[in-house]
Amino acid sequence: MHIFRISKLKQQLELNNTQVGWAIPYLIANVSIVCLALGLPSFGYNDPDLFEIGVTFLHWVLQAIIAMIGVRIAFRVNGGDHGIQFFERINSIGFVLFIRFLCGFAIIATVIFSTKVGRSLLPQSWESVYLLLLCVAALFWFRLVFHVKSLNKVKISN
Repeated sequence: MHIFRISKLKQQLELNNTQVGWAIPYLIANVSIVCLALGLPSFGYNDPDLFEIGVTFLHWVLQAIIAMIGVRIAFRVNGGDHGIQFFERINSIGFVLFIRFLCGFAIIATVIFSTKVGRSLLPQSWESVYLLLLCVAALFWFRLVFHVKSLNKVKISN
C-alpha cells in the first residue's frame, strides 16, 4: 500500500497488473478515516467534559474497527481476489441498506419521541446511546455481508 508516494502508485495502476484485493487496504483506510474524522471530539463545548470527549472518541474508534472488519469479511465472502464486482456490490448494497436503516430508525424515533411512555424509555446517558449505535453498526455490516454472500449463490444465465 502506497501512502505518500503517488508516482509509484500511478506506475502500478498504469501497469494494470493489480488484483481486486490490492485495493482493499485503501478502502479500509478510507472507511477508517471517515469514521475517525466524523468522531473527532468537538472542543467547542461551553464546559468541556473530558470524560465525554474520551467516550465519544472511543465510540468512533470502535465504529472504525467494526467497519474495517465488515469490509474485510464482505471481501472474503465475495470470493476474495477471485470475486467479481466487489466495489460495485459493497457500495450499492451499502447505500440501499443505509437508506433502509435511516428510514427504519427515523420511524422508531418518531414513535418513541411522540409518546409519553416512549420518552420515559429513553436512555439516561450518552454511553448507552453509543452502545446502541455500535450494535446498529454491527447489524448493518452483518446485513451487508449477508447480501454480498447471497449474490454469489445467484447464477446468471444468458
